[in-house]
Amino acid sequence: MLKKILIIIVIIGAAAGAYVAYLYFQPHRDVQASKVDVVITVKGLVAEYKASADSANAKYLAANGESKIFAVSGKIAEITENSNKEKVVTLREEGKEIGVACTFTAEASKDPATQKLKVGDMVTVKGAIASGPDFDPDLPTDATMRDCALKPAKK
Repeated sequence: MLKKILIIIVIIGAAAGAYVAYLYFQPHRDVQASKVDVVITVKGLVAEYKASADSANAKYLAANGESKIFAVSGKIAEITENSNKEKVVTLREEGKEIGVACTFTAEASKDPATQKLKVGDMVTVKGAIASGPDFDPDLPTDATMRDCALKPAKK
C-alpha cells in the first residue's frame, strides 16, 4: 500500500515538473515582430485610464501576459536608463505629471536612432502595455510599457 502511494506521488510530481518546464521554456512573445493592436496618443491613453481604470485595464491588460501592443505617440519628457542598461523613455504632455514610461529592449536601446533621442522630441513608440497609470494625488505613477522600440515613421 505504501509503495502504491509513493508511486502515485512520484508520478504526480513528475507531471507537475514537466508542466512547469513546458511553461518555463515556452518562447517569449516578440513584441516588435507582432502587429500593433492599439494606436493612441499619450493624452488619449491617460484620459482613458482617468475616465475608468477598471474598464481600460480589462480592455488592454491580460492576466496571461499577452497584453495589447501599443503604438503610443507623444513628446519625450524624460530619458533614463534602468539597472539592465535599457533606455526608459517617458512620454508626457507638457505640464502634466502622468504619462507613459516606455522601457526599451536591450537591442533597441543600442539602436543609433534611440541613442539620438532627446527631451522634447515627438516620437511614436511600439511596445506592450504592462500597467496603467495611477492617479494617486500623493504619488502619481506613469503607465508602463515593456519591450519597446521606436516605431519608424510611415513613408
